[in-house]
Amino acid sequence: MIQSDTEKTLHSGHASCKVSVATSFLDIWEEATVSIEREGCNIKCNNDLIVAGKFTASTDVKLMP
Repeated sequence: MIQSDTEKTLHSGHASCKVSVATSFLDIWEEATVSIEREGCNIKCNNDLIVAGKFTASTDVKLMP
């Protein structure tokens, strides 16, 4: 479902979804937001940027369930 929603939304230039991110402690997860735009993507947890990346012409994004 995330893959198809993301593909549909990317036609407008932006997609985002809520995910869980593992912390450095066992079995502790924090809510985060993945944002994907035409030029790149980022993951924010508690409004802090934890991952950011830019896409290239050869970038292939796959979201796994």
